[in-house]
Amino acid sequence: MAGGRPCLLFGVACPALCIPSTPPVVVTNWRSLRYVAPYLFTYRVNVKERWLGTTLTDVFTKEFYGTREFWANQMKHGRLLVNGASIAADYVLQPADTILNTVHFHEAPVSATDVPRVIDEQPDWVAVYKPAGIPTHVSGQFRYHSLTAWLSRLLSEHHQRTAPALYTLYRLDRVTSGVVVFAKNVELARRWHQHASGGNRSVPRHRKVYLARLQGRFREALTCRVPLRLDRGEQGYARSFPDFQSGKASITLFKPLGYDTRTDTSLVECVPVTGRTHQIRAHAAFLGHPVANDALYGGTLAADEYTTVVADAIAGMLGTGESRSSAEPTLMQLFPDLQVADPLCHHCPYAAPVRWREDPLYRQLGIWLHALSYRYDDDDNAPTARFSWHAQTEWPSWAQNCALETDLA
Repeated sequence: MAGGRPCLLFGVACPALCIPSTPPVVVTNWRSLRYVAPYLFTYRVNVKERWLGTTLTDVFTKEFYGTREFWANQMKHGRLLVNGASIAADYVLQPADTILNTVHFHEAPVSATDVPRVIDEQPDWVAVYKPAGIPTHVSGQFRYHSLTAWLSRLLSEHHQRTAPALYTLYRLDRVTSGVVVFAKNVELARRWHQHASGGNRSVPRHRKVYLARLQGRFREALTCRVPLRLDRGEQGYARSFPDFQSGKASITLFKPLGYDTRTDTSLVECVPVTGRTHQIRAHAAFLGHPVANDALYGGTLAADEYTTVVADAIAGMLGTGESRSSAEPTLMQLFPDLQVADPLCHHCPYAAPVRWREDPLYRQLGIWLHALSYRYDDDDNAPTARFSWHAQTEWPSWAQNCALETDLA
């Protein structure tokens, strides 16, 4: 798969070589959320240039979650190795060092009811529905619950054999739902990326259509041509900002479909002509109409249906005097027959990872932005096979349930 070496555990591309230590696939549902039993997992990472001359303890304390004492304890118990051997806490990293970091991996929970499904499969490509709440690729606290890993399992079950290689063409943000298309051979992936990078063709090959519920009354169709600059930011949250000096050219077409008086939101069709990170979200916010429940870009509406699932689940556990942490399900509650708690793990005894329990943005499973359809037209008179598709999903419930007024004046 493009973008990384195959992961030995999930059969999909990963940014670093990963080594499974124990089988991970024990799944349970709790109050409309889907949990995976934690499992030991080893990352193998080559030392980065910026780490040279720094102690391993300093590097991990600065760049990863955990205190100095936590990482020192990991070294003491053989969970953090250099070149396959135990080292002292004051060991200074050298060129060509390889770090093995074994973690008790806690997957972030996802919706138990809104799950990925195959929309259409052809010899050269497969179109899949991605629900809000899971990332396209393996990242952060999502491995088994990433779309690529989930799709690999779906195809293996369907074909009763090892899933075919899948090549990522593009991705959707974790909080965005909708159609994602994967190539099943290198030829299509190469041609798609060549076409996506531009060329002299006057008619666009790609047309992606999104639905969004934006804050306020969006009165008329318009084209937003505001250049965007990506800022990686802190705590893992990237954001795109308007930048008329050094930003990249970005174009989005907006067309209002109706207005919901009760929530003061507009249902809007959005067509990104370019494909910048968070482009629709950033352009909508620039226009003064952010996605209504997108807190990262200024949306202020109450949580959507997915986040409500989380809130309801927590509220259902809360009693007088209980804290949010005590409301989270423990491993003993979810997996009473398994010995999965780890005394060295800072996530235990709870099932969800610390960041999911403490960070509302990380816990939000979805926003009102949905990739409705994607049309790709490959009409070159080339000796290769013709690759074209039109994949479409149903309207999401938050779009179907709007009490829309079509008079936008």
